[in-house]
Amino acid sequence: VDKFHEQYPRTQLRFMVHFNHPDEFLQKDEEGNFITDPRGGLKLLDNTGRAIEGLASRHWITIDNQAPIIRGINNDPDALRIMQRELRRNRVENHYFFCGRDIVGHRAFNVPIEEAWQVLNESQKGLSGVEAHAKLSITHYLGKTEVCAVTNDPLPLPGGENGVLIFKLMRGVADASNRGKVTIVGRNPEAIWFNDYEDRIIYDEAGLFKTPTF
Repeated sequence: VDKFHEQYPRTQLRFMVHFNHPDEFLQKDEEGNFITDPRGGLKLLDNTGRAIEGLASRHWITIDNQAPIIRGINNDPDALRIMQRELRRNRVENHYFFCGRDIVGHRAFNVPIEEAWQVLNESQKGLSGVEAHAKLSITHYLGKTEVCAVTNDPLPLPGGENGVLIFKLMRGVADASNRGKVTIVGRNPEAIWFNDYEDRIIYDEAGLFKTPTF
């Protein structure tokens, strides 16, 4: 990368890394507790620390982390809170958290969409704005779609008796003309993919349910 930079000094590079849990990059003591770094924060694993330091020290490189929320691995607000705080402390941006995709065997490890939102939202309580700007994304054929909000109280509209979930298109294909458009569906706590909401569509400005979703 240094040789590349010599040839193209005004080109910025972005490394997308995948840490799913703080155990993957933080040191622990014999009792399983994370170790405090006297310089601040928690101690990184030696090899990981050297790798991150090497990349982050180059001003023309940005490091971002993205991770799926996985059942039994990181669907834990406390783990995600530590991960987001310590990554940002070490100059790794928190980019996306993902709902699992509808691939072969996905139901064995996917977390329901509404639970994933609640886990991420809970994990970001107490974090600063720069630590907590990662969004929850679910992939649609129209583009990456954010799970913006899940309400707990009933809404006074047909289909909103148990609360609603709001999707927003973040990045679309082609000219991205649908970016920012929203879809509102009635809640389904068991839903793990778009098709689990097909019977409770309230408002579909984004057109998420006008094209095949699986």
